[in-house]
Formats: sequence, C-alpha cells, structure tokens
Amino acid sequence: MNAHRLPDGQLFFLHIPKTAGSAFGQILRNQYDARDVCPAQFLPEFLALPKDERSRYRLVSAHLGSDALAMVDGSPTAITLLRDPIERVLSLYEYQLHFFREFGAEHSNEVLADYQKRTESQVHRGIEAFLESPEEHVRAALANTQARYVGGSNPLGPGVVESEDALLERATSELEGLAFVGIVERMQESLDLFSYRFGVYPQRNVEVNTTPSRRQKTPWPAAILERIAALNRVDIELYRRAIDLFERRHEAMRADLARRFPAAALPSTGGATRAAGGDGQAALLECRLNAHYESCYRERGVPRVKSLNRTLAFGPLGNGWQAWEGSPERGYRWTGPGHESTLDLPLATERSVRISMRIGDIASWEILKSLRLTVNGREIVLRRISLGPRWHWITGHASAAQLASEKPFTRIVLHVSKTLAAPVFRKKTRDTRVLGLAVKWIRIEPLGS
Repeated sequence: MNAHRLPDGQLFFLHIPKTAGSAFGQILRNQYDARDVCPAQFLPEFLALPKDERSRYRLVSAHLGSDALAMVDGSPTAITLLRDPIERVLSLYEYQLHFFREFGAEHSNEVLADYQKRTESQVHRGIEAFLESPEEHVRAALANTQARYVGGSNPLGPGVVESEDALLERATSELEGLAFVGIVERMQESLDLFSYRFGVYPQRNVEVNTTPSRRQKTPWPAAILERIAALNRVDIELYRRAIDLFERRHEAMRADLARRFPAAALPSTGGATRAAGGDGQAALLECRLNAHYESCYRERGVPRVKSLNRTLAFGPLGNGWQAWEGSPERGYRWTGPGHESTLDLPLATERSVRISMRIGDIASWEILKSLRLTVNGREIVLRRISLGPRWHWITGHASAAQLASEKPFTRIVLHVSKTLAAPVFRKKTRDTRVLGLAVKWIRIEPLGS
C-alpha cells in the first residue's frame, strides 16, 4: 500500500448502485473542500463536463465504471464497495418499488428520472417480471452489474457478447489494482480499512441507508433467489474474490498497527471499549486507528493558525457531519446522524480564543438548546443569540489551558441531545437523512484581537 494519505491527484469512487454508496460517498465528500468535489452523479453528466474540468476535481464520487478513469488527465486512484450480489438485486427492486409507491417516476435528477420512467412498468408487475425484463437498461442494473462497473465497458464493443469468463478475469484484474475495496456486509471493518489506508479520521457508527419496505421476516421464494444467482454468476465469484482480497488487506492492516502501536503504549481503552460494546479487541483496534490518524495528521505538517474564519465547506472533517449543501460561500452543513460532530483544527495554542458559529437551520428548538461544545474534551460556556426562528449565533471562549494538547490538532466537538429524521420537521420531503443543526460557518479569533 502507498503512503497513508488521500491522493494528491484525483480519487474516483466507483459507486455501484445499492452498495451503501450514498453513506460512504458522504464520508468521502467530507474529506474534501466542497469546491473540489465533482457534481456529476452519472456518466452523461460526467461526459457533459469539458475534460479539463473533469480533471480538476480532486474527488469524483459517481455511478461510473472503471473505464471512466481514462476520461480524465493523469492517473486517478480508484476505490469501490461491493455487496452480496443477491442482496444487492433484492435491495434494488425493493428500493424502486418503494420509490414508485411514494413518489411516482419523478426525480429531480434528469438521468435518474429517465431511468425510473422506463423501469416503472417492470417494477409494478412484480419481481418475476423485473428479473425477466427484456429492457437493456433493466438487465444492466441487475445482471453482473458489479463486475461490469469494476471491469469497465465491454472491450469487444456494443452488440458483441463477452463471455462470462472474460468478464470475470477483466474485473478481477481491475479489482486487484483498486486502492481500497470495501464489503458492505462488513461495513465497520471496511471503514476501519479505509481510515487506515488514507490516514483519515476513523469513522464510527455510520448509518447505511435502508429501504423502508425491506422484508425482514418473510423470506423470498427459493426460485427467485436461484434466478438472481443465475443472472449474477460472475458477480458471485467476483464477490468471493473481493472478500479474499479484503481479508488479506485487513489482516495486513491489523499487523502493521500492532507493530507500530503496541497495546502498552496506548492510552486507556476504557472509553473505546464502551463504544465497541465491551469488545476488547475492537476497542484496541479503534485506539490504534486513532493513533494512526494522529500520526498521519502530524506527518502532513499542517501549519498551525492563530485564527480561522470560513464556512464549513472545507475538509477534512471528523465524524458526525452531513455533506455540504449550496455554494462554498453561502451554503451550510448539517450535523448528524449521530449526536456528536467533530472538527480537528490546527490551532495555535498560546492565547485564549473566541469560538463563534453561525447556525442556519435547526431540526428542533430542543436540539439547539441542548447544544454543548467541548474543546479537547473540556466543555466551554456558550452564549446563544437568536436572529430569527432558525438563524442563530453561538459563541464561547476557550482558554489557552483548554487549547493545550499533545495532539497535532485542537479537537472541537458539537454535542446535541438528539437528532431527527428530516421528514419529522420538513413536510413533503424525500430527504431521509437524520439531522441536528445546520452550521454555516465557524470563526475562531484570539481574545483581545
């Protein structure tokens, strides 16, 4: 593996449909400044951008196959997530069934709206009709989809059938070259490996989107499962090989962390043990990943600053943040889905500072009133000024003693008592995220300045 840092060039996340890519993509976007994230979600949108514009974004997180890597200048780094192929197809069908029942075929994204309209009739006729659909776009979505995303487009050209053996070997070759391959069924382990590989803030308790109508108790008929398996023979074998690759990389990670951070040299794991549900080995791994992250942060040599005044469109961020919304200058970023949102900032620690934040929206007054702010684990007193029903200004002072830390950063954490699903406080929304406070900007300035 290469150096434990995000690539200086482009990072491509090959987002295969229904592989927890929305949740993972959000984590990725939080590692970058909003202006460095490509807005395209699908191939037609990506191709509509001039090549020089496609090439300038540091992160491309979209429904693209590996052949898209040749559509930009340079040599991008590529990563992906894979999922049990049978579960992926069932999730795809149930997502579309739920979407049509709730919203019809309308969608704000033109590419997805066109796909939904052409798929609706097959979905409403039942899963048997969906699996046997003659429509090319439906077949592409449910048959060996993961292998085709990882392997790229058919090198034989349109209309020429590629053998399953050839597709499998091409996809396997590409898979081995990906900088990171995660497994949806082992999401926390995958997030650990991602954090290790790129030296970013260890992610914990990430919520993966699920379809509300997902059948949890009634099993699917055996004939349906067998038909899905027959359509995904290549994906099933590729998934098996991906698990083998994942396990080898995960074991190498654990061995490297154990060598570099012996248990005796780590801080007490009590808090981590509670977070891991009492699992001592999981807690030890979490502590080692935290030490690894701090080491990587220190090695990057981020210069310390005496003051800061900017929107929260910047990255990287820690845990507990949603993606930035709006322009880099005038947008906001929600906290959530958890109750803690972390910022690690390279602050100079010689003088006391004033910390101010602009809140642009709230999920509830109760959440706003519950807001606490800690600096390196020490709570500071906050003052709240309301500028309207949803606009608020939060300010507090942190002493030099509170700023002092052996870590290469100052950790600021926003704590709230709860978060709410967007439909609870927003009428007629398709947004299913769990949210707390929408933070527009943060200002940190030395006292007396």
